Order: sequence, then C-alpha cells, then structure tokens
Amino acid sequence: MKATYISPIQIKKFPSGNSLKDQIMFCCQYGALAPSVHNLQPWSIDIAKNRLTVSVYKGHHADDSDATGRQTWISIGCFVENIMQAAEACGMKAKIIRADYANDAIVLELSASKLKAVEQAKLDFMEARVTNRNPFEDVTLSTKQRKQLIDAAQGLDGAKLFIGSSKKSVELVAELTKRAIGLALSMPRFKKELGRTFRSNLSTRKTGIPGHALGHGLIGSFIEPLRFQYMNIAPKESAKEYRQIKASAGIMFITSRGDIAKYWFNAGRLYERVALLLTSFGISQATIAATVEAPDFHQEIEKHLATTNRLQAVMRYGKSTKKIAPSPRLSVDQLFTSSASRD
Repeated sequence: MKATYISPIQIKKFPSGNSLKDQIMFCCQYGALAPSVHNLQPWSIDIAKNRLTVSVYKGHHADDSDATGRQTWISIGCFVENIMQAAEACGMKAKIIRADYANDAIVLELSASKLKAVEQAKLDFMEARVTNRNPFEDVTLSTKQRKQLIDAAQGLDGAKLFIGSSKKSVELVAELTKRAIGLALSMPRFKKELGRTFRSNLSTRKTGIPGHALGHGLIGSFIEPLRFQYMNIAPKESAKEYRQIKASAGIMFITSRGDIAKYWFNAGRLYERVALLLTSFGISQATIAATVEAPDFHQEIEKHLATTNRLQAVMRYGKSTKKIAPSPRLSVDQLFTSSASRD
C-alpha cells in the first residue's frame, strides 16, 4: 500500500483564451515535474506581468551532499528547461532575460499564445520522465538518436555531452561510483541528511524520496530512513550501485567549460534535454551524483573523456523491465515565494 500520487498537472488543457499569468502557471506545472537533488524541489517562483522569476529556495537545500550548490543549480536548470519546452509546445515564446546568480535567480520573459492545439507529445514526455533506479538491460542507440543527444547541447554556453557506450566507460563509472558511495556513506552527517530525505509509502509529504522509488514495499519504506542513518550500509549500497551500473547499456557524461553557477545551470538544462530525449526513445535513465561530488574522482572521468571540461552530471541509461511510479511533487501554488506551505 502506498499514498496516491497526485500529479501537479491539475490544468489539463492549455488556457489559450485566458490571461498570460494562467498560461505561465500552466507551463510551471511542467517545471514542477523536473528532477532535483533528493527530490527536494529547491525552487520558487514569482510572476509579474510577462515575467517569471525562478529563485533558489534555500529552505530545501542539502547542506552536506550539495555543499557547493552544484546539484541545486542543476535542479534549477532542469526546472527552467521544462518550463521553456512547455511554453514552446504551447506556442508561447520564452527567453531568459536575466541570470542573476549572485542573488540566486533566473528571470524569464514569456509571451501569450492563442493556439488551440499544442504539441501534446512534448508535454507527455515530461510527465513520463522518471528517474528509474531499477537495473537496466542493454539497448543500442541509433546513429540518429546519438546525434539528437549530442546536438541537445546547442545554445547552452559551455555545456557538452559525451556518450560512453563502451565497456571501459561503464566499468570506470561503476568502479569510481562504488568507491565514492563507500566514502560518502562513511560520513555520519551525510548519512543522516540523506536518510531524512526518505519517505514512507504512506507519507503525504510532497518532497523527498518515497520508498517505492527505491523499490521498497510498505515495511521497507519505514525501515530505509533508519537503516541509512544508523547502520553501516556502505559495503552493501556501494556493491549494489556497482552491479546496477555494470548492467547499464551506457553512460551519459555532461561536462562544462567552468565550475560555477552559470555552468551548473546550463548543465542542468542539458541534463533535462537528454532525459526527455531518452524518454521519447523509450529508454530509461538514472542519475549518478556520487562520482561528480566526491573529491578528485571526476578527474579520472575527465581524463578518460580526454576533455579539459569539468564533469557536472552523470546518468546511466538502458532498457528497464520495471515501471516506476513518479515521486510526489509540489503544486504550482506551493511554489510561489509567498506560499506558506512548502511540503
């Protein structure tokens, strides 16, 4: 038994004849579907006329697992990318007019649309995209698909995608991730922080990771937070992640020219473009953050890729034989900066 999933997509039909604010809120529903660090959804919004301000919500920050803020800004990039793709699907024009990284805000300008028909498939892929933590089976990307994925970086300053489908790439990531997870789970503060983000399958909270997303039934979903916080789980969890990565079809590496908020944000936009493309191909994916965040481990991957870019995100991909229910999401009304309810 688990809590009923309530989609943030409450307005099913694009409000073509309504106000611009209603149209922007419609698009923000799809922003809410974006992946984020531990599903903390660290974003808030404000709408003023034709401008949408997306800000970092610091009340949902992972202090120990995201000390630099990299994962938060990647999450913001995913959120903004979904909004921009939803706007495009609905015939609206959306552009970023200001990126105020010093004040943790991105400002978009959007124009109204009177379209009666939308590109529904693009919206559907956003609803269908999930982080699938199950084991994968092999799948081969076609030449056309590989080109689409590589080309997804166009227009994103400093961002670049590498596709690693060789056994050497997969083995390297599997081994480094095993070591990185073992290191991370040896740190009590990190373990407790991560454990506090887990939710039971009966929880009504809209942030955090529900047990079903980790493959747990009802009892397991209650045990998991305690297991992470109080038991020595490093050997078992690192070995599990190693096996899952080894069974994957390949690895997506997202890199950038620099290592500050501007580049993290663009890496997030590229991450979401890649995730949505894989979803449209019928291919599953799951993020691998440990190797990116562990000290110096990223350098081994950068050397393998023969790049001077900084590794920002890694995801494994493949065919999953198990469907996974989406993790809960905050409603658009809860995303406003003025909202009193954020969980």
